[in-house]
Amino acid sequence: MNALPRRLCISIGGYFGPSYEVTLKKGRLIYTYWQSRESCAQEPEPQREQIQPSAKQWQNFRRTLSRLDVWCWRDKYPNSSAVCDGVGWSAEIVYSDRSLVPSGGNCFPGRDARALPLTGDERDNTFERFSRAVAHLVGRKFH
Repeated sequence: MNALPRRLCISIGGYFGPSYEVTLKKGRLIYTYWQSRESCAQEPEPQREQIQPSAKQWQNFRRTLSRLDVWCWRDKYPNSSAVCDGVGWSAEIVYSDRSLVPSGGNCFPGRDARALPLTGDERDNTFERFSRAVAHLVGRKFH
């Protein structure tokens, strides 16, 4: 099992909250962070840094993906609420043997890939555990 993916791009954020993106480029991760907007007219300035995870970090990340069974996640987790400015997210993770390209808006994958709205079951922290796995991989905030 190769722990280093061929492609990886994961992002999460909201219009008025902080936003994060992690992208794999030439074996390194580019971690991008945007602060919260202070107004609709002000576009936040992104902060970027390159990160080189260890082989052990990549292995732990891949194991966590399998443990969370992300490979069965749906492609779309659409916004089923009236909230338009909540949290959007997307992930593209491609390995030689598995891949996924899900996304959502105010709705997240739960256990068994079921859709959990933003106000969903607080005990099902599948997506939160996924976000923590990304945070551990980059050694930075990601939520």
